[in-house]
Amino acid sequence: MIFKPDTVIGSNQWGELIDEAKNLATITSELLDWNVVILELSEINYQDLLEKVGLLCTNETFGEFL
Repeated sequence: MIFKPDTVIGSNQWGELIDEAKNLATITSELLDWNVVILELSEINYQDLLEKVGLLCTNETFGEFL
């Protein structure tokens, strides 16, 4: 799981936005054959996330869920 605090980190010399989380997820998935989930923290409400996790995992804390 990749926790992504912001949408992009900058731009390259061609003006394209750089998204390091997607790059890392692609490399990790292709090289290691891992399933990767990107959690974009800037686009979610933390309280809503806690509620959803609470509904899914009644016997686990948020940390244990992660």
